[in-house]
Amino acid sequence: MKKTNGFSLVEILVCMMLIGLIVVAILPSITFGYLQLRESGHRTKAVYSIRQVIENELVNNAASGPDTISITFGGVSIDVKGRIVESEESFGTKGDKARLRVFIPDK
Repeated sequence: MKKTNGFSLVEILVCMMLIGLIVVAILPSITFGYLQLRESGHRTKAVYSIRQVIENELVNNAASGPDTISITFGGVSIDVKGRIVESEESFGTKGDKARLRVFIPDK
């Protein structure tokens, strides 16, 4: 009987091949997840920036002018006067846009 210590070259090559296959299978999902996380961060920054612009417009009473919306409850229509504040910003590498439009009723 021959005593052997350690692994043979074939065992090491098979192990390396299996590790390589696992890495090749998992790498695209990790890359996709990273890209989606990054895009989500850009979107969040754009929405935050738009909210800041809208809040500043509300504080300074700057808006696109008087507007009216009509709300109907069971056949009764109520007109609400106010103003619309709208802002838009591009984000990400694809040129996507985030837009917020807010109706502020008069007091």
